[in-house]
Amino acid sequence: MTRTPCRSLLLAFSLLWAINAGTERVLYKSTDADGKVTYSDRRSGAGDTRVKSWMPANPGRHSYESAVVRAESDRIYYARLLAERRKPVPVVIYDPRG
Repeated sequence: MTRTPCRSLLLAFSLLWAINAGTERVLYKSTDADGKVTYSDRRSGAGDTRVKSWMPANPGRHSYESAVVRAESDRIYYARLLAERRKPVPVVIYDPRG
């Protein structure tokens, strides 16, 4: 099997893309003279501060589905709490005289 230059070039670019896809990405925060805050992945000036490094979220199917189930159970729990707060609470007055 002979390799053509085009095939080798395609292999090299796909390897570079795969390596770059898994690297961390940096997030910068900059504030202008008016106090407006801007977040970007590129530096815009000397006053930029590095906020954090982040990896793009790419959860597997199991972790995604378990997160959906957990979010739904939380939603049901908080809806039940809110409904219980709306119910009238019985007031019991204790009278020792009978």
